[in-house]
Amino acid sequence: MRAKNFIWRDIEGQIVVIKDDGMVIYVLNKTAARIWEMCDGNLGRDEMAAKLCERYDVSFDRASVDVGGTLTSLMEKGLLMQAA
Repeated sequence: MRAKNFIWRDIEGQIVVIKDDGMVIYVLNKTAARIWEMCDGNLGRDEMAAKLCERYDVSFDRASVDVGGTLTSLMEKGLLMQAA
C-alpha cells in the first residue's frame, strides 16, 4: 500500500509523488507509474504483473521481475508500506 505521508498527482501523463513536507519529489517512469497506481492494497504482485501483460507487449516473467523490482525500489524510498 502507498505510504500515507506522500501525495501524488498525474501531471500531463507523468506520476509525481511528493512527500507531504514538500522536501522529496519523485517522478515515476511509465512502468513504475502504472505499478504505483495499482498499489492500493487490492492487488497482489502476480495480479499486477498480469495487468502489465494486458497493457504492454511483455511476458509474464518479465512483468513479474519489473513489478518485484519496482515494489522493492518504492519500499526502499519509503513510498510504500507493508500491507497489514
